[in-house]
Amino acid sequence: MGSPLNIAFVWHMHQPYYLDRQTRIAIFPWVRLHACKDYFDMVTILEDYPHIKQTFNLVPSLVDQLNQYAKGDVRDYYLEMSAKPAHELTALDKTFLLSRFCPEGWQPRIGPYKRYKELILKKEALGSKSYPEMIQEFSEEEYRDLQVWFNLAWFDSLLLEKDNFLKECVEKGRHFTEMDKIGVIEKQRALVEEVVPAYRRFQEEGKIEITTSPFYHPIMPLLCDSGVALEALPDVNLPSFPFRYPEDARKQVEMGLECYRQNFGRSPRGMWPPEQAVSEEAVRIMMESGVEWIISDEEVLANSLGTKFVRDGQGNLQNPEDLYRAYQLQRGDRELKIIFRDHFLSDLIGFVYGSKPGRQAAEELHGRLKAIKASLGDRAERHLVTIALDGENCWEHYDRDGYEFLRSLYQLLNDDPELKVVTVSEYLDKAEPKGHLDRIWSGSWINANFGTWIGSRSQARAWDYLYHTRSFLTTMERQGQVDQETAQRAWEEIYVAEGSDWFWWFGDYHHSGLDQVWDSQFRSHLRAVYQILNEQPPEHLFEAIISKDEAALVVRPTGPMHHPNQRREKL
Repeated sequence: MGSPLNIAFVWHMHQPYYLDRQTRIAIFPWVRLHACKDYFDMVTILEDYPHIKQTFNLVPSLVDQLNQYAKGDVRDYYLEMSAKPAHELTALDKTFLLSRFCPEGWQPRIGPYKRYKELILKKEALGSKSYPEMIQEFSEEEYRDLQVWFNLAWFDSLLLEKDNFLKECVEKGRHFTEMDKIGVIEKQRALVEEVVPAYRRFQEEGKIEITTSPFYHPIMPLLCDSGVALEALPDVNLPSFPFRYPEDARKQVEMGLECYRQNFGRSPRGMWPPEQAVSEEAVRIMMESGVEWIISDEEVLANSLGTKFVRDGQGNLQNPEDLYRAYQLQRGDRELKIIFRDHFLSDLIGFVYGSKPGRQAAEELHGRLKAIKASLGDRAERHLVTIALDGENCWEHYDRDGYEFLRSLYQLLNDDPELKVVTVSEYLDKAEPKGHLDRIWSGSWINANFGTWIGSRSQARAWDYLYHTRSFLTTMERQGQVDQETAQRAWEEIYVAEGSDWFWWFGDYHHSGLDQVWDSQFRSHLRAVYQILNEQPPEHLFEAIISKDEAALVVRPTGPMHHPNQRREKL
């Protein structure tokens, strides 16, 4: 049998910062809904598998939003429209419900629920009608049922079976009352309250390791120097005004660490750079922060080593020793360990296994891990296979929210003495790094470059708007025209606008169906800087960044992409 091979699953939990600080309303409900469907059960499932440990990266901006929901300090438009009594719905309200509560395309989480499917199919059958005509075709009872089912279908399938009230609602199926609806919403609120405490408890019990990220999930290398994109993409179209503010990257890291300490009572050992994006300057900032290890992608490692990882027809690496180890980064008297995920295995979970029967997919992945163990022989215990990906969105494409796949996989691994599922720090405490990396390639998990967040005309415009707004704030500070408390509120809006997700949707290759909402919200954060300082925002911040001509040029996704309510690996 020999020594066991170490396996680390690192689940990245992230949602953009949806909250408008001025109105206290979140533009999208996905923090609240993913708390019910993914965040809670992804950690509590481990109670059934004593030999399985996991690593979870909880992005601080997500933790902050979860806490605000738990305290009742924030609501979202979808929650407002869900809670409103059906007999009080206006024509605009009904249009919102039909356009947002009836998702396009078949989704596994909706499949089991006959009444929800009926309502969606009815809406689709009326597709030739305008919304003013369409809303007349639905009764008050149908609108109420739609309000309930939109929220009910977002609970984890196991919870719908175990919770008596939710189970009764599923069995009832239709003719819901306003009290039924209030009960479903209250169940959501109670579950959101439990999420962060559950992760803290599991970490204190030694079952998991929690890591963190810079607070608002920015692409750190681009904050440090937007010109770093040229390393991998020499012809990339850069913004007109270079964005070079490593101090912002440092501040985002500091804020992330403080959020972690406040919520989990200790300092984190690991950090997940947003989108696994690294550069020399970003790495130095993370070194200085005191974290012990970070994570990136195998393509970044390959470029750092000046080599390529070659796989056979089955996806097995020809040089597994190079990927399945930690590396040491040392710059002056600072040092940091770095691990690199297996891109291929991670993508199998993220994009492939959802279309297969859960047990079959679990057995296939288990077999692949056994093959890696065999290829490493007696040296296996020195190595770590890292599977790291989005821990929330992919499950929408699995039957029963990935229930059969995850439970089958965890049981196989739990019972296999040749495979040891560990936290990253548990492995690093025992294993020596393979060697030193004298240089780190500037890139991310997507093609080992930054082209996803910089390069399009809309992205260039967004980076320039951010630059000018930031410059305005610093000028006001230098001139002594703003007090410290007011300046801090304005800086918070800048930091939010530095988040990666805005620039993702400004790219030519991604389309959410709600791009205008992302566009508007990004500009609202920049306008807020001026408004906080009692200044009139410039006219361009009231005009869409994505022009109609550019929107027509957007390449619509043909493979796995993310809608705010659909699939997207947000690493």
